[in-house]
Amino acid sequence: MSSRPFFKPHGRLEKTTPPRTPSESLGPAQSSTPSSASTQTNVPNDKPSPSRLSDERGAPDASQCPFPIDWDKIRYNRKPVPSIRYRQPHKRAINSKSQPSAIYRHGAQLTTDGNNKFWLCKYCHSSGHHDAALFASESTTSINYHLKQQHRLEEFGYKAVGSDPFSIAERTASLTPYLGSRRAATHQRTNEIFINYLEDIDKILPRSPYTLSSWVKEKWLGDSGRRVWLREKLHSAKSKVHISMDAWTSEEGTNYLAVVAHFLDERHKLQTALLDLPPLKGPHSGENIAKVLSTVIDFYDISPIIGFFMMDNATSNDVCIQELAEQYPTIRRENRLRCVGHMLNLIVKALLFGKGVSKLEKQLRAASDDERFEIWRKQSCVGKLHNFCVWINRSDQRRERLKQYILRAYDEGSIEHLYTRVLADGGIRWNSVYSMIERALKLRHAIDLFFLNYRRQLHEERSG
Repeated sequence: MSSRPFFKPHGRLEKTTPPRTPSESLGPAQSSTPSSASTQTNVPNDKPSPSRLSDERGAPDASQCPFPIDWDKIRYNRKPVPSIRYRQPHKRAINSKSQPSAIYRHGAQLTTDGNNKFWLCKYCHSSGHHDAALFASESTTSINYHLKQQHRLEEFGYKAVGSDPFSIAERTASLTPYLGSRRAATHQRTNEIFINYLEDIDKILPRSPYTLSSWVKEKWLGDSGRRVWLREKLHSAKSKVHISMDAWTSEEGTNYLAVVAHFLDERHKLQTALLDLPPLKGPHSGENIAKVLSTVIDFYDISPIIGFFMMDNATSNDVCIQELAEQYPTIRRENRLRCVGHMLNLIVKALLFGKGVSKLEKQLRAASDDERFEIWRKQSCVGKLHNFCVWINRSDQRRERLKQYILRAYDEGSIEHLYTRVLADGGIRWNSVYSMIERALKLRHAIDLFFLNYRRQLHEERSG
């Protein structure tokens, strides 16, 4: 899956999770591309003839926003849409007294087969921003957000900041996701160096870490925030909403419960979205995990459409599902799945360290530095390599000496394109032992030189 977020500030789906393109038919028997559809004799060809397409394109009804449309420039997911045309509203909508949506005063309703609906932004299309102009209009949430944020229309909720040409609201909206995507703490963003470096936008720089925190919370928790938008997406899903979850500890020692949803969206595209990252206070018991998880389920109101739960093999997760099954009738014990990756990790740890891995971890946590050295020394070649990497990285002098041996071993005049240090596995973590061994094998000749010269130097010191 892509690592990019499921949603972006402008509210449209990203390229990594594109909706069904306008040229795709919504019928279940049709192919996903026009070329493949034309080869199937049992599928009717909904593509209009050139004469019919020309007539419909040139005949917008009274509800359409009249503006010149360059049909050849229309793009959806950066692809041309040759069969796009005006879509006539339903007869009941024409004859009723209800007013059309306000979005059609700023764009036109289009279609490819008469059934699906798309909205073309007048301003983006007229200004040449064709890749961002066409929206699927089954729901108008993203369109309203687009008109509010991109075109600053007050009727869609935009609030002007006054006559100052420098828009504080606009800059704040663009700065918040940038700062929020960084891993540094909010305090680091408000130090003097950062403020002085960005003097040209000092009008919006937060002077307090609480200001930035409130911006991020508003983007996520606000009435028009991402959680509300994501809830709509979950309820329009074509599949059950499956949950994967795991506990995570930050560098500050705070425990969190990551809750991730996996589902097929309204266009049958697989989506993955972080639902919440609530703090996990108290013990990591099944009852406590279920209590935190139930708040997420209740907010998104997904208990009727919830599917399976992917969890690791901890017994607390079994208790968690039992607690949820008592609270929600749609959840059963059979909904609990076990993570294959976690099973493989347990197998690899057993191969590397033998039985009693949990006991080994407890011993390492309670041991002093000297005791850890002796414990790791008993863990075959992996433990000895661990001790060597830790010993090297603890001293600047030893690290610099290893760099010199790396230059000698690989006959390079510069250290720029070479690995300059060994990696310690940091205990028993996923892939950490593999990374340590892989790096050591790449530097094996330099490590041999290090040991050879170290033993010689040690022998000379003892004999002298």
